[in-house]
Amino acid sequence: MVKMKGIKDKIGKKRFDEIQMTLKKMVEKHNISNIKDNLSKSTDLTTSTNIQDEQNSQLANDFSVNKDLSVNKQSLIDKTDLQEDLEDDNSWNVKKIKFTLKEKNDRIRELEQKLLKQTNENKKLVEAENKVVFSKVEVEFNRETDILISKYTKLIEENDSLRKELNNLDKRYFEEMRMYKSDLEKVKYELKLVNEPKEKKFDIQEYFVRFDESQNEISKLNEKLLEKDKMLQMAKKDNNILENSSINLSRQLEIAHKRLERSLNIKGVSANQILEDEVASMTVAIKELSLENKKMQSTIENIEMKSKTTESELIRVRGQLKTNIKLEERLENNKKRLENVKKDIINQIEKYENKYSNFERIEANLNEKIVESKKNVNSYKSDMMYCEKKISDLIEERKEYENDLYDVKVRNLEIEKENKVLKSKVYAYESVIENGTKTTELFNQIDILRQYVICPLCKINFKSHIIDKCMHCFCKDCLLDRLKVRVRNCPKCNVGYSEEDIKKIYL
Repeated sequence: MVKMKGIKDKIGKKRFDEIQMTLKKMVEKHNISNIKDNLSKSTDLTTSTNIQDEQNSQLANDFSVNKDLSVNKQSLIDKTDLQEDLEDDNSWNVKKIKFTLKEKNDRIRELEQKLLKQTNENKKLVEAENKVVFSKVEVEFNRETDILISKYTKLIEENDSLRKELNNLDKRYFEEMRMYKSDLEKVKYELKLVNEPKEKKFDIQEYFVRFDESQNEISKLNEKLLEKDKMLQMAKKDNNILENSSINLSRQLEIAHKRLERSLNIKGVSANQILEDEVASMTVAIKELSLENKKMQSTIENIEMKSKTTESELIRVRGQLKTNIKLEERLENNKKRLENVKKDIINQIEKYENKYSNFERIEANLNEKIVESKKNVNSYKSDMMYCEKKISDLIEERKEYENDLYDVKVRNLEIEKENKVLKSKVYAYESVIENGTKTTELFNQIDILRQYVICPLCKINFKSHIIDKCMHCFCKDCLLDRLKVRVRNCPKCNVGYSEEDIKKIYL
C-alpha cells in the first residue's frame, strides 16, 4: 500500500486520520493479512506442484535410465503405477487447490465488496463533511465579501458625494469670489465717482460764490434799472410838460401875433418894430427851447440806450439765472443721487461683508467636513486593508481546502488504480491456477515485459512520455496529475521537471 498524504487543514486531516484508523480496523477485522497468507500458501502449493513435476520428471529420467540399463517388466509396472499414483496425487492436489482458491476468491470478493462499500461510505461522509464545511466557509466568505463590497461601495459613494460637494463648493467659491471682485470693482468705481465731486467741491463752492455775486449784481442792476425807469418817467413827464408849455407858448405867440397884427394895424410902424423885437426875442427863446429840447432828446436817447443795454444785460442775467437754477437743480439731483449711491454702496458693502463672513463660516465648516472626511477615509482605508487581508486569508484557506480536496481525489484515484491492479492480479492468479504451471511462467514473463512497457505509477497505461532531464518513462496522465498536485519531481530519481520537459515517445 502506498502511504496516503495528510490534508493540511485541521478538520480534513483529523477526518483523514479517522478514515485511516477505520480502514486499519477493517483490515484487522476481515483478516486481509490471512488472505495474503493464503495467497502465499497457494503460491507455495503451486511451487510444490512444480517441485512434484520436477520430481516426476527426474523419476521419469531415472526410469528411462533403468529402461536403458535393463528391460524389466516389473520396473515398467512400477513406473506406470508410480505415474498413476503421481497423476492421482496431482489431480487431487489441483482439485484441492482449486477448491481452496475458489473459497479464498469468494472471500476476497466479499472483502472487496465490503471495502468498496466502506470506501464509498467514507467518500460520501468526507464529501458531506467537506460540503458542510465548504458551505459554511462559502456562506461566511460570501457574507463577509458582501459586507465588504457594500462598505466599499458606500465608501466610493461617499467619496464621490464629497468630491461633488467639494467641486460644487469650489465652483460656488470661485463664482462668489468673481462676483465679489466685480462688485468691489464697481464699488471702487462708484467711490471714485463719489470722490471726484468731493475734489470738485471747491469749484462748486466758488461757482456758488460767483452765483451769489451775480445775484447781487443783478439785484443792484435791478435797483439801477428801477432808478433809471423813475428818471425816464420823470424825463418823460418833463418832456410832456415842456411840450405842453411849448404848445401853450406857441398858442400864446399866435394869440400875441394876432393881437400885434391887430395893434399894428391900428398903431402902424412902431408897432412893427416892437413886434420884430419881440419876434427876435421869441426866436431866441425858441432856439434856446429847441436846444434844450435837443439836449433833453439826447438825454432821453442816452437813457433809452442805457435802458436797452440794461434790458440786454437783464436778458443775459435772466438767462444766467435760468442756467444757474438748472445747475442748482442738477446739483441737487446729483447730491441726492450721490447720497442714494452712498447708501446703496454702504448697503452693498454691509451685504458683501455679511456674505464674506457667511462664506468664511461656510469655508470653515467645509474645512472641518474635509478633515472629518479625511479621517473617515483613513479609517475606511484601514478597514479596507483589514478586510482585504481577511479576504486574502479566506482565499488562501479556500485554496488550501481545494488543494486538500484535490489531494483526496488524487488519492482516491490512486486507490482505485491499486484496486484495479489488485483485481487484475487476482484474475491473473485465478487464470494461473486454472491453466497450470506453464501459464505462470508466461505470466511472469509477461509481468517482466510489462515492467518495460507499462507505467510504474498507475500500472495500467502504457509508457508514452519521457522526462528529458532524467530519461525516465511514464504515462502522460500520471505526469500531468503530479504537475497538477504540484509534485514536480521524478518518482524514481526525484529530479525536478516541468511541463516543457515532458516529451512523447513511441514504444
